[in-house]
Amino acid sequence: MQLSGDGIVLSCSRLGENNHILSTFTRDHGRVNGLVRKPTAATQGLYQTGNLIHIVWQARLADHLGAIKAEMHRPLAAQFMTMGPVMLAMQAACGWCQLSLPDQQPYPVLYDSLLNLLGNLQGQDWMLAYALWEVNLLQHLGFGLDLSACAVTGAQDNLTHISPKTGRAVSRDAAQPWLDKLLRLPDFVYQFYANDNWPQAINDNLPQSDILDSLRLSGYFLDQHILNPRRKSAPTARGLLIRKLELLQA
Repeated sequence: MQLSGDGIVLSCSRLGENNHILSTFTRDHGRVNGLVRKPTAATQGLYQTGNLIHIVWQARLADHLGAIKAEMHRPLAAQFMTMGPVMLAMQAACGWCQLSLPDQQPYPVLYDSLLNLLGNLQGQDWMLAYALWEVNLLQHLGFGLDLSACAVTGAQDNLTHISPKTGRAVSRDAAQPWLDKLLRLPDFVYQFYANDNWPQAINDNLPQSDILDSLRLSGYFLDQHILNPRRKSAPTARGLLIRKLELLQA
């Protein structure tokens, strides 16, 4: 059996002394894992997280690990090497795909969103791009938030919080008695959901506290739906990113 196509490198880990296990995210085949036999020093950079490579995967049967041969398509990882927190955001996004996606099941829209994110992370609004990507990841995986109306009153405006139990929105007035139990819904997340587009109007003056609240919101539901059932932890890069953002806010 053989699969081929372009893929984003999610991770590459050593197996024994000479071989590596490579995990990639392809548009047509989803997450594809395979054995890379005896990579040389000259090819090590090929398998860095975030690179876009062309792979050929071969195995006797579909459920076998298989072997991967690869060549560089776009060396995206190199663009993040000197960008500190931006590199952490890239690694965190790839880490979420590594943790959440089943083997060889295509998610073409999610693939496109990750590839777009790798481009958007190089812009000045990279924090906004990453925060919205995490919220969108929930939706792609079938755990999207319900922002259609207040879960308590049915009101469709002034939605400011999210119920951690149901993922449904709560209006400002209805939320008041339960503020310590609800998750804050930043306005830019609501705008993104409501309008299904980039909230350009608020990019320039977006408080960093809103970014952190968005990451707390998406992180809570990713924990509940992805990490806890698998007994996994969030990508290390994500924790480092949040700590850096908290230091910038202080």
